[in-house]
Amino acid sequence: MNPDAIDALLDQAFDAMDAGQPLQARTQFQHVLQQAPDQFDALHMLGVLAMRDHDFPQAMALIGRALAQDPDFATAQLNMGLACMGANRPQQAVPHFERALALEPQNEQARGGLMAARLSRAHALRVAGLHEAAWSDYQAALPAFAQDPAGWSGLAQTQEALGQHDAAQESYRRSLALDGNQLAPLVNLAGLLRDAGQTTEAISLSQRAVDLAPDLAEAHMNLGGAHLDAGNLQAARDAFARACALQPDNAEAQWALGWVALLAGDWDQGLPQLEWRWKKDSFTSPRRPFSQPQWLGQINPTGQTLLLHAEQGLGDTLQFCRYAAALADQGAKVVLEAPGSLVGLLQRLHPSVQVVQTGSPLPPFDLHCPLMSLPAAFRARPDALLAPEAYLTADPQRVLTWQTTLGPKAALRVGLVWSGNTAHSNDGLRSMPLSTLVAHLPPGPSYHSLQKEIRDGDRSTLASHPEIRQHASQLIDFEDTAALIEHMDVVISVDTSVAHLAAAMGKPTWILLPHSPDWRWLMHRSDSPWYPSARLFRQTQRGQWHDPLQAVAAELARLA
Repeated sequence: MNPDAIDALLDQAFDAMDAGQPLQARTQFQHVLQQAPDQFDALHMLGVLAMRDHDFPQAMALIGRALAQDPDFATAQLNMGLACMGANRPQQAVPHFERALALEPQNEQARGGLMAARLSRAHALRVAGLHEAAWSDYQAALPAFAQDPAGWSGLAQTQEALGQHDAAQESYRRSLALDGNQLAPLVNLAGLLRDAGQTTEAISLSQRAVDLAPDLAEAHMNLGGAHLDAGNLQAARDAFARACALQPDNAEAQWALGWVALLAGDWDQGLPQLEWRWKKDSFTSPRRPFSQPQWLGQINPTGQTLLLHAEQGLGDTLQFCRYAAALADQGAKVVLEAPGSLVGLLQRLHPSVQVVQTGSPLPPFDLHCPLMSLPAAFRARPDALLAPEAYLTADPQRVLTWQTTLGPKAALRVGLVWSGNTAHSNDGLRSMPLSTLVAHLPPGPSYHSLQKEIRDGDRSTLASHPEIRQHASQLIDFEDTAALIEHMDVVISVDTSVAHLAAAMGKPTWILLPHSPDWRWLMHRSDSPWYPSARLFRQTQRGQWHDPLQAVAAELARLA
């Protein structure tokens, strides 16, 4: 067909478009393509008609063929961007809108499309975990969502993922100012405020979320967590109980209800509920697939070979290995499986307890029990605990070696531990910078670091305080730590494994606890039913160490 005939068909097609006759227009454009398969206008307009029918993949294919003929036609670039957005492909839309604006800088439709595409791409990148790229797109699209609560919420989630917590708080607040009935921003902002120690507002936001979604278990879980942070145990317990009622198979809710019951001293309910830990998605220790039955105190273990296996942290093993000795005294044949760093220490626990290193072949056994289930098996209660004065001892030879290293004693010896394992879920609240501790230490005692791992931020503090003797290079394993502790008059430690070791040795141990502590320390007590030699120094406000450290300083000054 000659060019004049094609032009005539195109004129008819455009006239049909103007007259509101899309079916006739489509037929005419298709006639053109039959004669000229790469004709730009026919490809472009058929793509536009496909968009009107919401056939966005077809629109992208047709307009893409048109742009292959003429990439500098701004309207086609704009329509290609719109087609990509319709197909939920904002990543592909952005460059087309950008090209349309480069060709026509005043094209407001292209500008609006670009902002929307960047915002949509930012959402997609955030969901994909590409937070830095998402943040860049959110910043670029800011004019497009200044009045869009979802845009502010998306930006806030990206800022939170990037650790920009103050900025994330502000963005969540902007989102909620536009629409205060959004569940996700309420919950997420409450979480940030909990981390910042602003528990009163966190409780208020969590309560608003519960009011919006009273049948949503997650909302009650968040409210329970906020109350727990504030030390409102009964309110936390009520919230977790409601979550359990809504979702009886929710392992997180059942475990949380058990945790707060334990903190409140109700171990009849709490200890059995800790068995839900095996069903938690985030639990650190996988359940062991033994064919032998688990022992939970249901039968007399006398004459049975009972495997006790460590789980969770080193401190948990040091605390609950006491039950291995008790079971051996009852006539059970006890095999204790533990991490290699503790094997030497635990071999002196009881002459009849066989200690094997985790990962080594296990001897035959009849029953098994995880160490953290032993308090439930023994029906432990705060006023009825197996709490010997001391059940772990240091290696005598290493004690002599440390005696030579330390030299004659000239002052009160104080062992210091200010931080634990960074991988611990609560490490940010239980640990502190060394500078915070040092600022409260009175002169006089001889201070000794019991830390094997020194964080980068603490090295300069140690270097500027030579009165704190460092021993990290000589602490090869827990045998060395135990032998060094033997020479201390008192150990001051945050809630970490060394605190358990010192207290299990019967050494006076002062344990610094966060405002919402681990369940084993209960609430509002200055003593521990687990360790007769331990004293507890608690935060009075979340995240604030001043009060407990002032109390420690006063006690140290008295002793020194």
